Amino acid sequence: MSVPGTTSLAPGVSVLPIGPPGPHHHGNGPVALDLHGCGIVAGRFVTTTADLQDLLDAWPTWSPDALGSSLRGVLTAYVWSPQEETLHVLPDPWGGLVHRYRSADIEILSSDVGAVVSAMRLLGLQPRRSLEFATEVAAMGSGGLTPSSYEDIEVLGVLQRAHVRPDGVSIIDYSVASQVLTPFASYEEGLATVRAEIESNVAAVAASRVGGSRTVLAHLTGGIDTRMVLGATLAQGLTDQFAYLSLGPRSMPDRAIAERLAVEFGLTMTEFQGSDVLQVPSTLAEQARWPMEFSRGLLTAGPHGHRTPSDTVVLSGGFGGYMKGNYSKILEPEDASLSRESSARLTERLWGPKAFSADPQRGLYTVDVVDRRRGRFHALRSAAHDRGLGPAEALDWLFISVRNRYFLTEATRTWNAYVHRFDPLYTLSGARLALSLPRDTRATGTILLDLLRGWDERLPALPFDYPRVTPAYEALRSPIAPRAWSQPDASPRYDRRPGPATPAPALTVDPATPDVVARARELQAPLWQVRDLPHVREDLRQVLADVDSSQLGEVFNQRQLDGMLRWELKHRGLIRQVHHLYAALLWYAQD
Repeated sequence: MSVPGTTSLAPGVSVLPIGPPGPHHHGNGPVALDLHGCGIVAGRFVTTTADLQDLLDAWPTWSPDALGSSLRGVLTAYVWSPQEETLHVLPDPWGGLVHRYRSADIEILSSDVGAVVSAMRLLGLQPRRSLEFATEVAAMGSGGLTPSSYEDIEVLGVLQRAHVRPDGVSIIDYSVASQVLTPFASYEEGLATVRAEIESNVAAVAASRVGGSRTVLAHLTGGIDTRMVLGATLAQGLTDQFAYLSLGPRSMPDRAIAERLAVEFGLTMTEFQGSDVLQVPSTLAEQARWPMEFSRGLLTAGPHGHRTPSDTVVLSGGFGGYMKGNYSKILEPEDASLSRESSARLTERLWGPKAFSADPQRGLYTVDVVDRRRGRFHALRSAAHDRGLGPAEALDWLFISVRNRYFLTEATRTWNAYVHRFDPLYTLSGARLALSLPRDTRATGTILLDLLRGWDERLPALPFDYPRVTPAYEALRSPIAPRAWSQPDASPRYDRRPGPATPAPALTVDPATPDVVARARELQAPLWQVRDLPHVREDLRQVLADVDSSQLGEVFNQRQLDGMLRWELKHRGLIRQVHHLYAALLWYAQD
């Protein structure tokens, strides 16, 4: 049984490439069927299926493992090997999601969950949206304990690829899977490898500009990740190859610091974003629902389906998180043992009692739901332990293999529908080095700060959005004397390209009263979340009324749910959860 528009290899086996088929190719060499996303393949920055085919044609000794292991960035390559009658589904090693539906007589694989759902419907199946996943997004900000936003759909793990042959589908680990957990011979060797990998990524993007005709934008903020990208660019003399983009008003720290960096290092700023908005939300419901619809239930924030695409490359940050301690910071000595009890305590510490407490006086979800989520967390923690990781390292592995896969990776993938978004900090060596360090060393951001110092001593010393150089880091290394901006009043240089064309606002919201502004400041919450909370709560009551009450009863602690809609919320995390719940349930209720 096959699906129209898919590559059918055998009865009951279909693989969905998600774009147009690759160029016609003669002979027995590998055929690039599709490229979903963009990034580095064997040292070259690619954005199209034709790019991938050109690379394969020039690579006589290629192998699926070598190609897949070389991927950097959020992308999946689909390659047909005629001699082997095998289709290789090759996601980037850190595991851009590949979704899989399988039954006794059908297999469907795709890096686009929407394509899997469409194929299932063509086959007469009725894929159902997952309420458990939707509420997990609301509780945690992203999914990943539950594997998919649709029931009965699985995902491949990190560092895995798939072979599809006439006799079935095989899931295989990349050969680099063991290498990334093997410490370097020394910290110095590891740091040099990470630096070289980041610089190579930046250089490959610069080389792809096709005679200068392609625009490359580099995000610049007050944070450390985009400053890392700047450092790798400065070290190679490539700053004139890129225009630097900072979003938001000049009154915000990100934009203010970005402009100071531009003056300090002679960068050219831009308002151009590479994508225009065609339509804006006209209601709070559309504002909340559109990103969830576009991401198929994976993301409550991000692009929606009403924008224009372009050939623009946008360099972003985010994968620097692989090089520092994230989840391991919350590990207490009593939780080092691998037990269900310690896993339960860790989930509540990571995501709060409202999301993970089984106490009906505190938790928003039923005991059964909380137990299932704790069980999945414990299973993932146990799997990391089985890889040979210690208690702290196992938690940071979960950040890599769960949180970042379902949040940062999918945010990058959704933006790739409109621009070529790529993070030069995507490396294998960064996590390899970080996971070999003591937890306290990892937590100081030692790798990131050491790299910045190596690229330019000014980079870690100039102001950030909040202090990044801690006494703990300086005790490990040496003090970094803070530096003031050399030209604090100078205006940055901007190119002449306009910002994105955006339709006039269609959403009318209440103005923020002085009380609302004061409340947002007190809670350190985004102003819009506090301002819109009464309307979102009112709308959410109606959304809940449209969902089958028996389904709600299986998931929610009704008293706590009612309280979320009525009580005064005294923590910004609870306000954020109401907004996430609104978006998630709007998407779910449309099934």
